[in-house]
Amino acid sequence: MELKWTSKALSDLARLYEFLAPVNKLSTILLTNPRIGEQLFQFEPREVRRTSYRGRVDQIAHDMGDLKHRMSGLDQAMTLVKRGINLSEETDARQQITLNKLAERIGRIERRLELS
Repeated sequence: MELKWTSKALSDLARLYEFLAPVNKLSTILLTNPRIGEQLFQFEPREVRRTSYRGRVDQIAHDMGDLKHRMSGLDQAMTLVKRGINLSEETDARQQITLNKLAERIGRIERRLELS
């Protein structure tokens, strides 16, 4: 029996391979070995096989949801850190103003006492 692929099927297979190869070694094995999978005899004389990628797609969707949730948490944490930095800068500015006022007062006191 000879396996013939349409150009569209080959194109889809190539795109699927490029997408899955970096993340799923099992999928790349299935794509490079097209005879793996359950043969569906009701399509004879054509050789049609069933493989399931649904579980992996569901896992990827779950992982994406988890990553979005984690990214949201990181965004909130970064907002809190930035708010803390802004408050620290504000506190530093207030302390510098207080120090400047104290330095001016000390300078006036020294002038009055003629210590300068």
